[in-house]
Amino acid sequence: MDRLSIVDLVAIFISILALITSYVSIRLQIKSVILTHLSEKAKESNDYLSGLIEGNEIQAISGIFTALITGRQLLELQCNKYRISDRQSLINQFYLQLNTTIRMNLSRDTMSIKYDTLHVDIQKQIIDSIDFFRASKEKYS
Repeated sequence: MDRLSIVDLVAIFISILALITSYVSIRLQIKSVILTHLSEKAKESNDYLSGLIEGNEIQAISGIFTALITGRQLLELQCNKYRISDRQSLINQFYLQLNTTIRMNLSRDTMSIKYDTLHVDIQKQIIDSIDFFRASKEKYS
């Protein structure tokens, strides 16, 4: 091979390496944005705990699970849109950002309020959240 061919091959190799690095960087940035959204939803859910203390139990539980369901929907949308394959690791991080009171109640499969007194939609949200976090509960409980 002459000198020009070797230089061309090195340039192609460097270009391919730069392309791979860019791809990995973009994927990490996308995951970072998703985690930021999940962190906001976990914080929102955690903020509703004060309602349990203040006596607004049904409203607080509705808010907690609405935030969890919205977080799940955002996660699914983003994972599908950007073809994120390690979805469970994102769910685990979402779960670990929840207040331990919420996590303990998810582990018991109901909140510390009479399940029968809750509106059917809230009951469905609780069941959906329990199913969504099932693998995380098993891993971190």
